[in-house]
Amino acid sequence: MTPPSRTPVSCTRCSRVIGAGRIHYVINTIHVLCVKCLSAPISHKLEHPECREHWHDIYDHPVKLCTRAAAHVITTRARKGTRYERPAATEHARYGRRLG
Repeated sequence: MTPPSRTPVSCTRCSRVIGAGRIHYVINTIHVLCVKCLSAPISHKLEHPECREHWHDIYDHPVKLCTRAAAHVITTRARKGTRYERPAATEHARYGRRLG
């Protein structure tokens, strides 16, 4: 089995393979978009057809910026029906502060 960091991830809309070092934009935990498709003027209407605000764009809704491995994990868990949850209480190693 190929590890998630090496599994190529394609853009949901244009099917272009997103480079390993590029940012992967995850929308609604199921769609992974490349920067060109995310920046397209029509992307808001395609991803959020229920939104009635005519002035909104795609950035007015939750967009996750991820690495290739994180995008693979988020979309795989969404397909399986489990949701990724960040640990409730974590310690920041450098500053010793509680995050969350």
